[in-house]
Amino acid sequence: MKRIVEITNKSYLSVKHDQLVVEQNGSRVGSVPIEDLGVLVLNNPAIVISQQAVIASQEGNVAIIFCDNGHKPISTLLPDSTANSLHTKILSEQIAAKQSTKDRLWQSIVKEKLRNQSHLLTSIGGNHAYIDRLIPKVKSGDPSNI
Repeated sequence: MKRIVEITNKSYLSVKHDQLVVEQNGSRVGSVPIEDLGVLVLNNPAIVISQQAVIASQEGNVAIIFCDNGHKPISTLLPDSTANSLHTKILSEQIAAKQSTKDRLWQSIVKEKLRNQSHLLTSIGGNHAYIDRLIPKVKSGDPSNI
């Protein structure tokens, strides 16, 4: 299984000996073989990535996700050198999914987000009863936008 690596601090990314090298403040803080990567998430606008690292990642079939100042994905760079790549297969399956399947998946996502909010409120001593009551009300596709 390929790894998902998220970089959250100001860093310089380069490649050496087929390894993605992460440097912070001029010191090497880690590396990972390109062949082990599936997704690279760049979650800090101060990250600098060399073109060599981008090319090696794309040749290694690694998706690169760029995040904005709010830590939300803003762009995804997918390799397109092979039509049979894992990313292409996953995207094709997602696009081809029936609407009913997409609606059920969205329902599951919304319910899980509500459960996580409830757990967080519980952990900080907040009142989670209202959120707990919303969970069973989420319908397929969440048409009421709970």
